[in-house]
Amino acid sequence: MTKLTECTGYSDEKGNRIIGSFQHCEVIFSGSNSTLKIGDDFNAGQMKIAIGSNCNIDIGNNVTTRGSFWNFYDNASCSIGDNCRFRDGGFLSIAPFAKINIGSGFTVEFDYTVIALPYSEIRFGEDCMVSRRVSVQSNDGHDIFDVKTGQNINATVELSKLKKVIIGNHVWIGQDATVLYNTDIGDGSIIGAKSLVKNKFPNNCIAGGNPAKIIKTDVAWSRNYGDTDISVIDDRYVRLTDL
Repeated sequence: MTKLTECTGYSDEKGNRIIGSFQHCEVIFSGSNSTLKIGDDFNAGQMKIAIGSNCNIDIGNNVTTRGSFWNFYDNASCSIGDNCRFRDGGFLSIAPFAKINIGSGFTVEFDYTVIALPYSEIRFGEDCMVSRRVSVQSNDGHDIFDVKTGQNINATVELSKLKKVIIGNHVWIGQDATVLYNTDIGDGSIIGAKSLVKNKFPNNCIAGGNPAKIIKTDVAWSRNYGDTDISVIDDRYVRLTDL
């Protein structure tokens, strides 16, 4: 096991590599043949990154984290775009053969949880805004069996490969929401606070509740507060709901 607290470029005899540099961060390699690529202006903010074998992790430019713990098991894959911000106390975990892709401009507030279970996938588009204490998980986390047949009904390799969380561009997820697998949220949509989300939702809608349901369609949202003209919103995220 190798532990690094700062570096500018790194490689070892086990085939692990760091491309780029970091400070104020603890990186632990517990396996071999893994690559951590870090873009310019990475502000780690006392975070910890644990990396197993055969992992591929790509962090874009101008990414800021604070006090987070990111855990990458063997054969995990992760891509984080430019200009992303992760707040304090967050946990991101990618299990073997799972992947998480996060688009540019993503922001998440404190105490977030993002977990990709084996062979599954979580994907955020560009400019997503995630509030505090939001949880996103791509499978159940424990095996479930049919008592009559004895068969695993939720976590075989074949079933796990079908478990996805797909979140489009410019999606706003409210505080304390839980987003589970088999969720697909269209561009420009809003998920209300404390919602339980496990469904497909179109673009430019508001969904909320337990379970979450469509509340309103043909809406658009801005990161600003108090604007009176929709022209402040990028035209890519303003269109009629595609039901």
